[in-house]
Amino acid sequence: MRLIDLTLPPDDPRGRYPGDPPVQASPLHTLEQHGWRLHAVSLGSHAGTHVNAPWHMAPEGDRLEELSLDRLCGWAVVRGAGPVAPGLGLIYADFPLEGAELEAVLEARPPFVAQAVEFPLDLEAERALCLAGIVSFENLDRTALLPRGVRFWFMGLASALAPDGFPVRAAAVLEPWDHGFAQVNTNESIR
Repeated sequence: MRLIDLTLPPDDPRGRYPGDPPVQASPLHTLEQHGWRLHAVSLGSHAGTHVNAPWHMAPEGDRLEELSLDRLCGWAVVRGAGPVAPGLGLIYADFPLEGAELEAVLEARPPFVAQAVEFPLDLEAERALCLAGIVSFENLDRTALLPRGVRFWFMGLASALAPDGFPVRAAAVLEPWDHGFAQVNTNESIR
């Protein structure tokens, strides 16, 4: 199994929306004085690589603590040209999600959508996904390392500390048993 860490650290300025609070970590206990280390942490719920629960922008959307773990992980593909593959999460690593593409995604209702840090999710797209009940992830890093045209397992697991969203540790799991990966046929579901 090969893992690709897609996590942008919460304090990376590329993942900070203007007006969001800065990330701070202050030591409270030290190994020398207390026998362990402990930090107080302060950050916005959308720092770095993070998940947006539908409740973030939808009045009746699911809150983060209401989402089952299977809505935060699953088979995914880097979005390319052609129809949206049914049943797969979509990773936008090469272009942003907007316009006619957003309409196609809303119609296909993928289990989740994720956006590379290079292509910030605009507010219109983010709101539309939330209103449709589609979980979204923002600020994925190192998406150039992801395979194109093949499926892989995506995970973006978060603590349910805030109901609107929270930073995640995101990763792609590449299957060694596919020997070069299973090709994605965009016209049929992948089991």
